[in-house]
Amino acid sequence: MAMANQLLNQALHNDEELWQQKAKINWLKSRDRNTAYFQALTRIKRNKSLIHAHQNEDGRLLEDRDEIKAHIVNFFSEKFTFKDHPKSYLETSRQVFSAEKNKLYLGAMNNVKKQKVKDIFGFNEGCLPTTYLCILLVQGRVTKEILRPLVDKIKKRATGWAGNLLSLQGGAVLIQSVLSSISIFSMGIYKWPTSVIKEGKRILQNFLWSREPESKKACVVAWDKVCKPFKEGGINLRPLKEINQSLMMKLTWNFLNPKDEWAEFMRVKFIAKAGNFSTITKGFSIWAGVRGALKDVSAHSGWVIGDGDCIDLWRDNWCSPLSLKDMINDDAIPWSDLKAKVSYIITEGKWSIPNNLQLIFDRFGVDIHTIKINHHKPDRRVWKPDLIGNFSVKGAFDSIQNKGQPNWWFKILFRRAIHHRLSIWGWRLCHGKLPTYDNVQKKGITLVSRCSLCSNNFESIHHLFWDYSFSIFLWTWLEDLFKVQILDKNLKRFPEVGESMSPYLKDLWIGTIWGGTNLIWLAQNNNTFEEQNFSLDQEKRKWYKQLHETTLLSQGCMNNSLADLSILHKIGVLLHSGKQLKVSSNFWELPNHDEIKINTDGAARGNPGKGGIGCIFRDSEGKVLGSLVQGLGLVSNYTAECKTIIKGVKLAASNGWLIAWVESDSKSAVKAFNSDNIPWTLEA
Repeated sequence: MAMANQLLNQALHNDEELWQQKAKINWLKSRDRNTAYFQALTRIKRNKSLIHAHQNEDGRLLEDRDEIKAHIVNFFSEKFTFKDHPKSYLETSRQVFSAEKNKLYLGAMNNVKKQKVKDIFGFNEGCLPTTYLCILLVQGRVTKEILRPLVDKIKKRATGWAGNLLSLQGGAVLIQSVLSSISIFSMGIYKWPTSVIKEGKRILQNFLWSREPESKKACVVAWDKVCKPFKEGGINLRPLKEINQSLMMKLTWNFLNPKDEWAEFMRVKFIAKAGNFSTITKGFSIWAGVRGALKDVSAHSGWVIGDGDCIDLWRDNWCSPLSLKDMINDDAIPWSDLKAKVSYIITEGKWSIPNNLQLIFDRFGVDIHTIKINHHKPDRRVWKPDLIGNFSVKGAFDSIQNKGQPNWWFKILFRRAIHHRLSIWGWRLCHGKLPTYDNVQKKGITLVSRCSLCSNNFESIHHLFWDYSFSIFLWTWLEDLFKVQILDKNLKRFPEVGESMSPYLKDLWIGTIWGGTNLIWLAQNNNTFEEQNFSLDQEKRKWYKQLHETTLLSQGCMNNSLADLSILHKIGVLLHSGKQLKVSSNFWELPNHDEIKINTDGAARGNPGKGGIGCIFRDSEGKVLGSLVQGLGLVSNYTAECKTIIKGVKLAASNGWLIAWVESDSKSAVKAFNSDNIPWTLEA
C-alpha cells in the first residue's frame, strides 16, 4: 500500500509539472494547482498549432491529414538532397544539407581560393552581418547599434504587458523568467558594451517598480540591493553585467578545455607557439569577451595532476592560486623560450624537482610534495567552487557576485508559509522603502508631513505601524490571541517572540505580522486616497482571514500541549498535530570469512565547519581489529564522509586487510564512489 501511494504521488507530481510547463508564464500565482483554466489554455494552444488545411504548389487545397503529412514529408525530402554536390564532401562528412539555406563566410583570401572552396562545398558566399538562430553574426567590435534591436525587444515586451494589473512579485517573476532571458543567447556569444547593459538595467528597474520601462518611481530599493540573494537582503534577481560575464566565463572555460572543433580553432588562432594569449582584439567579435574572462576563470580554477602532459609548468596555476610566471613577475626572463610541461618534473609517478626549481618553490613557500600525482590518469582542470570540480554558469555567477552580510529578516520573510506577495511586501518594509511623507520629503518633494490618520504626529514608518493608536490596538489584540506580551513594539521585536513558539504557531505569528502590516498600509491608503473609513472590528475580520490563509500554506506542526491547543481553538483554525515518534529495527551484519568490515562516519559542526572522521574495523566474528579517529579543518559534511572512507580503506590496505566491506550512513558519499565522482580536493 505504501508503495502504491508513493507511485500515485509521483504520478500526480509529474502531471502537475507537465501542466505547469505547458502553461508557461501564466503559471505566476504561488502554488497554483492543476486547474481547469490551465487545461483549457493548453487545449487552445494545441488547437492553434494544428494544420487543418494546406495548399500545395498546384493550388489544390489538402484537407485530409494523411495527404498533408505526405506532402510535407515529400517537400523536405526533395529539399535536402545530394544532387549537384560533390560526392567526396558528402561521403566524408555524411551531412544532409540544403544549398539554399547554407552560405560560406570566407576570410582574407584571393578570389581563386574562394572559388575552389565554393566548388568543393557547392555553397554560395555570404556576407556579414547576418542572422543565424536569431543571433546577429558580426565581424569586429560589438557596438550599441548592433544590439539595439535586442534592447528594443526587451522594451517592447515589457510595454506589452498590462503592468497595472501586476503586483511587485509578478513583475519580479516576469523579469527573472522572461525579460532577463531575452538577452541570454546574445550574451552567451558577445561581451555587451557597458552602455547597453546600463540601458537594459534601467528598463528592468523601471518595470519592477512602475511596470513601465520608461517610468521612474520614488522610494525604491537600490537595484544593487534588489539583485542580492534573499539572505543578503535582495529578491534574487540577476544583474545583466554579471549574467554576461558568467556566460563569457563559460566560453572561456570551453576555450581552455577544448572538446570540440570551435575550441581547437580558437586555441590555434589566439594562443601563440610560446603559450601566450593574443592581446589583439580588434577585428574579432568573440575574442574580446573570452580574453576578458580569462582572469576570473583562472582565479577560480585549479588542476588535478595526472601525468602532467597538459599543464604548462610556468603559465598554469597548478601549484598555487598564481602561476609561477605571475609569482616571479620578471619581464627580463625570456618567457617565450620556456615551454616546459609539468610532466618534465614527474618521474614514474613521483616528483623529480631540479635544484634551481626547488629554490623557486622554497622562495614562495610552495610545498610541492603535498600535491598528489594521479599516475596514469590525464590532467584535469577543475572549477574550485564546485565540489566535483565541474564548471557551471550558476557557479561562475556566484563566484563573481559581490558577497554581502546576511540580514536578520530573510529567514522569517521568505518562508513556505508566507505568500510571495506578502514576502515582497515585507522585504520592502524591512528596507524602509514605503512612500510615507518623511520618505517622500527625502526625495526633495515638499509636503506637510502630518499623519493622515491621526492628524497629529509626523508620518513615518515607525509611527504608522507601531505608534499610531489604531495599530497599537490591533497588535495588542494579536498578542492576546497568542498569549504573549510585547512592551517594546517594533519590527524586529515581534518576529523574535515567535522563536519560542511551535513551528505551526510560529508560521501563523510571522504570517500575521507581514499580513497585518500590509492591511494597516492598505487601510491608510484607502482612507487617504479613497476617503474610506475603517473600524477596528472590520480590520480584525481581515486579520482573521489572513490567519486562515497562512494555515493553508503552513506545513509546520503544533506542540501536542494544552497551551497550543487553547491558542488554536481561540483563533479558530485547523490543528496540525505533531508527528508521532516511530521506532524501527536496525540490524548490523557480520562480514564474510576472511573479510573485514569498515564502519565509517564523518561530520562537521556547521556546513562547512570544523569536522572530524572516525572508522572502526571488525572481522567475521565481530571482533574489533582497530579504530581511527582524526580531526579535520574546515570541511563540509559531504567531504568529511568521503574522506573517512578514503582514510579507512588506506588504513585497511596498510594492515594487509585486502578484502573489505565499507559501510557508511551517507548515501551521497556511497553514490560518489560508485560513480567515481568524489570531491576534487580529495584527488588533488
